[in-house]
Amino acid sequence: MSGGVTFRGVDYTPDEIHLISVDPSADPELLEFLVTEFFPAVVYEQLARNPALPFSAMLCLIEHHTRAVLNNPAFKLQLAIRPDFLDSLPTATTVAIAGCSYTDPRFIRYLAARRNQAVRVRASAALNPSTPPDMLRDFVRHDWRVRAALALNPSMPIDLQSKLAQDPKNLVRFNLAGRHDLLEETVKILVSFTPSRVEGPLPYNPALSEVVRERIFAASGSPHSRATARLRGRYGRTHNRRH
Repeated sequence: MSGGVTFRGVDYTPDEIHLISVDPSADPELLEFLVTEFFPAVVYEQLARNPALPFSAMLCLIEHHTRAVLNNPAFKLQLAIRPDFLDSLPTATTVAIAGCSYTDPRFIRYLAARRNQAVRVRASAALNPSTPPDMLRDFVRHDWRVRAALALNPSMPIDLQSKLAQDPKNLVRFNLAGRHDLLEETVKILVSFTPSRVEGPLPYNPALSEVVRERIFAASGSPHSRATARLRGRYGRTHNRRH
């Protein structure tokens, strides 16, 4: 049956599946079965919001439908009645929660503020624009993978640029160099700290003026085409051209 499914000998049309996915009185086993099938994203979004969906199936959807799961009454109930609920979740789930811009900041703090927590979770929070500013500031002292994610966060306090521009890890500086809010002082640090490694996104950053761009090439002694750099900067292209 095109677009439909068969469960326990019963055929369900696409329209019936849409109705079932939002029905809190639907058979939980049928809802769980639907999670394993292939449907338009809207069906999974509706399933993720359905309080009748078994919890194990809900966790299967949280990576791509985090906001819907967080708003699911059944999920909220678990948060309310189980003090250890967040601790009981698998790492992949807490990564999704910590990285969701709709997550309550209290939960982000609980999952990712301490340096003994999973690096993947902290890096996800470091990339989240909704992470509390004091946590973002503290992340400059965390693992380099957390700092690399922090450098990409559009909500990162601007005064942290100088610290990350001097980071010993290349990837942290590489990520920072692609930001569109780079301060001129940050550019100076990036160039002076590692003049031989500014071939990444920095020369092509559209936020830079032509004068600063030329200074970068002059400082690095790069033979790279300045004309190409100007064009890439103008159009915001930092990737290789497709052949």
